[in-house]
Amino acid sequence: MAMYDTSLDDEPQDYFNNATLRISDVRKQKNALSADKSSTANQSDNSSLFSLDIALADEAKAGAKSPSSSSSNARPKDAVMPWSGDDASTFFASREGFVKRAIDECSKELVNDKIGKLLGAWLLTEISLWDNEKERLVLLTTDELIIVKYDFIALKMLDSKRVPLNIIDTVINGDLVYPSGSIVPPRNATGVRAMWNNGQPLDFLTKWNAFSSDVPWFTVTSHPLLRCKETTTEEKKLYCVDNFYAEFVKALELVTALTPCNIQHKPILLENYIGLTSLIHNKCSLGFFKIRGKFSF
Repeated sequence: MAMYDTSLDDEPQDYFNNATLRISDVRKQKNALSADKSSTANQSDNSSLFSLDIALADEAKAGAKSPSSSSSNARPKDAVMPWSGDDASTFFASREGFVKRAIDECSKELVNDKIGKLLGAWLLTEISLWDNEKERLVLLTTDELIIVKYDFIALKMLDSKRVPLNIIDTVINGDLVYPSGSIVPPRNATGVRAMWNNGQPLDFLTKWNAFSSDVPWFTVTSHPLLRCKETTTEEKKLYCVDNFYAEFVKALELVTALTPCNIQHKPILLENYIGLTSLIHNKCSLGFFKIRGKFSF
Protein backbone atom coordinates (compact mmCIF):
# COMPACT_ATOMS: atom_id res chain seq x y z
CA MET A 1 0.00 0.00 0.00
CA ALA A 2 3.05 2.32 0.11
CA MET A 3 2.58 3.39 -3.52
CA TYR A 4 -0.76 5.08 -2.62
CA ASP A 5 0.51 6.96 0.47
CA THR A 6 1.87 9.90 -1.56
CA SER A 7 -0.52 12.91 -1.78
CA LEU A 8 -0.66 15.48 -4.59
CA ASP A 9 0.01 18.19 -2.01
CA ASP A 10 3.45 16.76 -1.50
CA GLU A 11 4.43 17.23 -5.14
CA PRO A 12 6.02 20.46 -6.35
CA GLN A 13 3.55 22.98 -7.83
CA ASP A 14 5.66 23.36 -10.95
CA TYR A 15 4.42 20.04 -12.13
CA PHE A 16 0.89 21.51 -12.58
CA ASN A 17 1.74 24.80 -14.25
CA ASN A 18 -0.10 25.40 -17.56
CA ALA A 19 -2.18 22.24 -16.91
CA THR A 20 -5.86 22.16 -17.92
CA LEU A 21 -8.46 20.07 -16.17
CA ARG A 22 -10.94 18.48 -18.62
CA ILE A 23 -14.15 16.77 -17.52
CA SER A 24 -15.76 14.61 -20.24
CA ASP A 25 -19.23 13.12 -20.42
CA VAL A 26 -18.74 9.52 -19.43
CA ARG A 27 -22.30 8.58 -20.41
CA LYS A 28 -21.74 9.64 -24.03
CA GLN A 29 -18.59 7.56 -24.18
CA LYS A 30 -20.45 4.54 -22.85
CA ASN A 31 -23.29 5.06 -25.35
CA ALA A 32 -20.84 5.37 -28.23
CA LEU A 33 -18.99 2.28 -27.13
CA SER A 34 -22.28 0.35 -26.86
CA ALA A 35 -23.29 1.51 -30.34
CA ASP A 36 -19.98 0.31 -31.78
CA LYS A 37 -20.38 -3.08 -30.13
CA SER A 38 -23.99 -3.37 -31.34
CA SER A 39 -22.98 -2.51 -34.90
CA THR A 40 -20.19 -5.08 -34.81
CA ALA A 41 -22.55 -7.73 -33.40
CA ASN A 42 -25.16 -6.99 -36.07
CA GLN A 43 -22.57 -7.32 -38.79
CA SER A 44 -21.44 -10.61 -37.26
CA ASP A 45 -25.03 -11.86 -37.02
CA ASN A 46 -25.78 -10.87 -40.60
CA SER A 47 -22.63 -12.63 -41.75
CA SER A 48 -23.62 -15.76 -39.81
CA LEU A 49 -27.14 -15.72 -41.24
CA PHE A 50 -25.77 -15.25 -44.74
CA SER A 51 -23.44 -18.24 -44.24
CA LEU A 52 -26.34 -20.29 -42.84
CA ASP A 53 -28.51 -19.44 -45.86
CA ILE A 54 -25.75 -20.57 -48.20
CA ALA A 55 -25.29 -23.82 -46.26
CA LEU A 56 -29.03 -24.56 -46.33
CA ALA A 57 -29.21 -23.85 -50.03
CA ASP A 58 -26.31 -26.20 -50.72
CA GLU A 59 -27.92 -28.85 -48.55
CA ALA A 60 -31.22 -28.51 -50.43
CA LYS A 61 -29.44 -28.94 -53.76
CA ALA A 62 -27.66 -32.03 -52.48
CA GLY A 63 -30.96 -33.45 -51.22
CA ALA A 64 -32.55 -32.92 -54.61
CA LYS A 65 -29.79 -34.91 -56.29
CA SER A 66 -29.69 -37.70 -53.71
CA PRO A 67 -32.20 -40.64 -53.77
CA SER A 68 -35.43 -40.17 -51.87
CA SER A 69 -35.85 -41.54 -48.38
CA SER A 70 -38.40 -44.03 -49.62
CA SER A 71 -35.84 -45.64 -51.87
CA SER A 72 -33.37 -45.95 -49.02
CA ASN A 73 -35.99 -47.90 -47.08
CA ALA A 74 -36.62 -50.25 -50.00
CA ARG A 75 -36.12 -53.98 -49.59
CA PRO A 76 -32.42 -54.84 -49.95
CA LYS A 77 -31.67 -56.74 -53.10
CA ASP A 78 -29.04 -58.90 -51.48
CA ALA A 79 -31.16 -60.23 -48.68
CA VAL A 80 -29.96 -63.64 -47.48
CA MET A 81 -31.89 -66.84 -47.99
CA PRO A 82 -33.72 -68.24 -44.94
CA TRP A 83 -31.22 -71.10 -44.50
CA SER A 84 -27.99 -69.24 -45.31
CA GLY A 85 -25.20 -69.71 -42.79
CA ASP A 86 -26.14 -73.29 -41.84
CA ASP A 87 -23.41 -75.59 -40.56
CA ALA A 88 -22.93 -78.52 -42.92
CA SER A 89 -22.55 -80.93 -40.02
CA THR A 90 -26.17 -80.37 -38.96
CA PHE A 91 -27.39 -82.03 -42.18
CA PHE A 92 -27.43 -85.83 -42.11
CA ALA A 93 -26.88 -85.76 -45.88
CA SER A 94 -23.42 -84.29 -45.24
CA ARG A 95 -22.22 -87.52 -43.59
CA GLU A 96 -19.58 -89.22 -45.67
CA GLY A 97 -21.08 -91.65 -48.17
CA PHE A 98 -24.73 -90.99 -47.22
CA VAL A 99 -25.76 -89.33 -50.49
CA LYS A 100 -23.97 -91.93 -52.60
CA ARG A 101 -25.61 -94.72 -50.62
CA ALA A 102 -29.03 -93.13 -51.07
CA ILE A 103 -28.51 -92.77 -54.84
CA ASP A 104 -27.39 -96.40 -55.15
CA GLU A 105 -30.35 -97.74 -53.15
CA CYS A 106 -32.94 -95.66 -55.01
CA SER A 107 -31.41 -96.44 -58.39
CA LYS A 108 -31.56 -100.18 -57.77
CA GLU A 109 -35.18 -100.01 -56.64
CA LEU A 110 -36.58 -97.42 -59.08
CA VAL A 111 -34.47 -97.56 -62.24
CA ASN A 112 -34.67 -100.49 -64.64
CA ASP A 113 -34.45 -101.21 -68.35
CA LYS A 114 -38.13 -100.38 -68.87
CA ILE A 115 -37.68 -96.73 -67.93
CA GLY A 116 -34.29 -96.23 -69.47
CA LYS A 117 -30.77 -95.65 -68.32
CA LEU A 118 -29.78 -93.49 -65.35
CA LEU A 119 -28.26 -90.24 -66.63
CA GLY A 120 -27.59 -88.50 -63.33
CA ALA A 121 -28.65 -87.96 -59.73
CA TRP A 122 -28.72 -84.87 -57.52
CA LEU A 123 -29.72 -83.86 -54.00
CA LEU A 124 -31.76 -80.68 -54.45
CA THR A 125 -34.40 -78.57 -52.72
CA GLU A 126 -37.95 -78.88 -53.99
CA ILE A 127 -40.22 -75.85 -53.49
CA SER A 128 -43.86 -76.78 -53.11
CA LEU A 129 -46.88 -74.87 -54.36
CA TRP A 130 -47.11 -73.30 -50.89
CA ASP A 131 -43.44 -72.26 -50.93
CA ASN A 132 -42.26 -74.95 -48.51
CA GLU A 133 -38.73 -76.28 -49.04
CA LYS A 134 -38.18 -80.04 -49.05
CA GLU A 135 -35.00 -82.10 -49.34
CA ARG A 136 -35.30 -84.37 -52.39
CA LEU A 137 -33.19 -86.80 -54.41
CA VAL A 138 -33.72 -86.25 -58.14
CA LEU A 139 -32.95 -89.14 -60.50
CA LEU A 140 -32.85 -88.43 -64.23
CA THR A 141 -33.21 -91.31 -66.70
CA THR A 142 -33.53 -91.35 -70.46
CA ASP A 143 -37.34 -91.58 -70.15
CA GLU A 144 -38.35 -90.33 -66.69
CA LEU A 145 -37.66 -87.88 -63.95
CA ILE A 146 -37.93 -89.46 -60.50
CA ILE A 147 -38.32 -87.31 -57.37
CA VAL A 148 -37.51 -89.20 -54.16
CA LYS A 149 -38.08 -88.40 -50.49
CA TYR A 150 -35.25 -90.14 -48.67
CA ASP A 151 -34.78 -90.44 -44.91
CA PHE A 152 -31.11 -89.70 -44.24
CA ILE A 153 -31.54 -90.65 -40.58
CA ALA A 154 -33.03 -94.11 -41.05
CA LEU A 155 -31.33 -94.43 -44.45
CA LYS A 156 -34.39 -95.56 -46.34
CA MET A 157 -36.65 -94.33 -49.13
CA LEU A 158 -39.99 -92.92 -47.95
CA ASP A 159 -41.75 -91.90 -51.14
CA SER A 160 -41.20 -91.28 -54.86
CA LYS A 161 -42.89 -89.61 -57.81
CA ARG A 162 -42.33 -90.38 -61.49
CA VAL A 163 -42.71 -87.82 -64.29
CA PRO A 164 -42.33 -89.09 -67.88
CA LEU A 165 -40.15 -86.73 -69.89
CA ASN A 166 -42.43 -86.88 -72.92
CA ILE A 167 -45.31 -85.17 -71.08
CA ILE A 168 -43.23 -82.15 -70.00
CA ASP A 169 -44.21 -79.23 -72.25
CA THR A 170 -42.44 -76.28 -70.59
CA VAL A 171 -39.23 -75.77 -68.64
CA ILE A 172 -38.40 -72.44 -67.00
CA ASN A 173 -34.92 -71.54 -65.77
CA GLY A 174 -34.37 -68.28 -63.88
CA ASP A 175 -34.48 -66.37 -60.62
CA LEU A 176 -36.99 -67.34 -57.95
CA VAL A 177 -39.18 -64.28 -57.35
CA TYR A 178 -42.29 -63.31 -55.39
CA PRO A 179 -45.17 -61.08 -56.53
CA SER A 180 -44.68 -57.33 -56.23
CA GLY A 181 -47.12 -57.10 -53.30
CA SER A 182 -45.48 -59.90 -51.31
CA ILE A 183 -43.90 -59.22 -47.92
CA VAL A 184 -41.75 -62.37 -48.10
CA PRO A 185 -37.99 -61.62 -48.21
CA PRO A 186 -36.42 -62.24 -51.63
CA ARG A 187 -34.55 -65.48 -52.16
CA ASN A 188 -31.75 -64.30 -54.47
CA ALA A 189 -31.45 -67.78 -55.94
CA THR A 190 -32.05 -69.49 -59.26
CA GLY A 191 -34.22 -72.49 -59.90
CA VAL A 192 -35.79 -74.79 -62.49
CA ARG A 193 -39.49 -75.44 -63.02
CA ALA A 194 -40.77 -78.28 -65.23
CA MET A 195 -44.45 -78.09 -66.23
CA TRP A 196 -46.84 -80.55 -67.88
CA ASN A 197 -50.13 -78.63 -67.63
CA ASN A 198 -50.22 -77.47 -71.28
CA GLY A 199 -50.64 -73.89 -70.12
CA GLN A 200 -53.84 -74.61 -68.18
CA PRO A 201 -54.34 -73.01 -64.73
CA LEU A 202 -54.80 -75.13 -61.62
CA ASP A 203 -58.32 -75.99 -60.57
CA PHE A 204 -59.62 -74.52 -57.33
CA LEU A 205 -59.31 -77.68 -55.19
CA THR A 206 -55.73 -78.39 -56.26
CA LYS A 207 -54.56 -74.82 -55.80
CA TRP A 208 -55.93 -74.41 -52.28
CA ASN A 209 -55.12 -77.87 -50.98
CA ALA A 210 -51.78 -77.69 -49.16
CA PHE A 211 -51.46 -81.49 -49.25
CA SER A 212 -52.28 -81.95 -52.92
CA SER A 213 -49.85 -84.15 -54.87
CA ASP A 214 -51.48 -83.52 -58.25
CA VAL A 215 -49.78 -80.22 -59.05
CA PRO A 216 -48.70 -80.48 -62.72
CA TRP A 217 -45.26 -79.00 -62.20
CA PHE A 218 -42.31 -79.16 -59.85
CA THR A 219 -39.81 -76.48 -58.85
CA VAL A 220 -36.30 -77.14 -57.58
CA THR A 221 -33.34 -75.06 -56.47
CA SER A 222 -29.90 -75.86 -55.08
CA HIS A 223 -29.48 -77.69 -51.78
CA PRO A 224 -28.28 -75.63 -48.76
CA LEU A 225 -25.09 -77.72 -48.62
CA LEU A 226 -23.97 -76.04 -51.84
CA ARG A 227 -23.17 -72.86 -49.88
CA CYS A 228 -21.50 -74.50 -46.91
CA LYS A 229 -17.75 -73.99 -46.65
CA GLU A 230 -17.17 -77.61 -45.70
CA THR A 231 -18.61 -78.91 -48.99
CA THR A 232 -16.00 -80.08 -51.47
CA THR A 233 -15.99 -79.15 -55.16
CA GLU A 234 -17.00 -82.67 -56.17
CA GLU A 235 -19.90 -82.71 -53.70
CA LYS A 236 -21.17 -79.32 -54.90
CA LYS A 237 -21.94 -80.86 -58.29
CA LEU A 238 -24.57 -83.03 -56.57
CA TYR A 239 -26.18 -80.03 -54.87
CA CYS A 240 -26.16 -77.53 -57.76
CA VAL A 241 -29.40 -76.92 -59.69
CA ASP A 242 -27.45 -75.56 -62.68
CA ASN A 243 -25.75 -78.92 -63.19
CA PHE A 244 -29.12 -80.63 -63.05
CA TYR A 245 -30.61 -78.18 -65.56
CA ALA A 246 -27.86 -78.78 -68.12
CA GLU A 247 -28.39 -82.56 -68.11
CA PHE A 248 -32.18 -82.21 -67.89
CA VAL A 249 -32.37 -80.13 -71.07
CA LYS A 250 -30.18 -82.60 -72.97
CA ALA A 251 -32.46 -85.48 -72.00
CA LEU A 252 -35.56 -83.53 -72.99
CA GLU A 253 -34.16 -82.69 -76.41
CA LEU A 254 -33.75 -86.39 -77.16
CA VAL A 255 -37.19 -87.42 -75.93
CA THR A 256 -39.21 -84.49 -77.31
CA ALA A 257 -37.57 -84.28 -80.73
CA LEU A 258 -40.93 -84.52 -82.54
CA THR A 259 -42.73 -82.11 -80.19
CA PRO A 260 -40.03 -79.80 -78.82
CA CYS A 261 -40.32 -78.70 -75.21
CA ASN A 262 -40.67 -74.97 -74.64
CA ILE A 263 -37.48 -73.84 -72.85
CA GLN A 264 -37.83 -70.41 -71.25
CA HIS A 265 -35.31 -68.22 -69.44
CA LYS A 266 -37.25 -65.91 -67.17
CA PRO A 267 -38.07 -65.41 -63.45
CA ILE A 268 -39.97 -68.23 -61.74
CA LEU A 269 -42.95 -66.81 -59.85
CA LEU A 270 -43.66 -68.21 -56.38
CA GLU A 271 -47.19 -67.12 -55.48
CA ASN A 272 -46.61 -66.36 -51.82
CA TYR A 273 -47.82 -63.00 -50.50
CA ILE A 274 -47.70 -63.29 -46.70
CA GLY A 275 -46.01 -66.65 -46.18
CA LEU A 276 -45.76 -66.74 -42.39
CA THR A 277 -46.04 -70.53 -42.18
CA SER A 278 -43.66 -71.15 -45.09
CA LEU A 279 -41.16 -68.63 -43.69
CA ILE A 280 -41.10 -70.47 -40.33
CA HIS A 281 -40.93 -73.82 -42.12
CA ASN A 282 -37.99 -72.75 -44.29
CA LYS A 283 -36.17 -70.81 -41.56
CA CYS A 284 -36.21 -73.86 -39.30
CA SER A 285 -35.32 -76.16 -42.24
CA LEU A 286 -38.22 -78.45 -41.36
CA GLY A 287 -38.11 -80.01 -44.81
CA PHE A 288 -34.56 -81.32 -44.23
CA PHE A 289 -33.21 -84.15 -42.11
CA LYS A 290 -31.08 -82.34 -39.54
CA ILE A 291 -29.73 -82.41 -36.02
CA ARG A 292 -31.88 -80.08 -33.92
CA GLY A 293 -30.36 -79.89 -30.47
CA LYS A 294 -31.20 -83.08 -28.61
CA PHE A 295 -33.57 -84.19 -31.35
CA SER A 296 -33.08 -85.19 -34.97
CA PHE A 297 -35.80 -85.20 -37.61
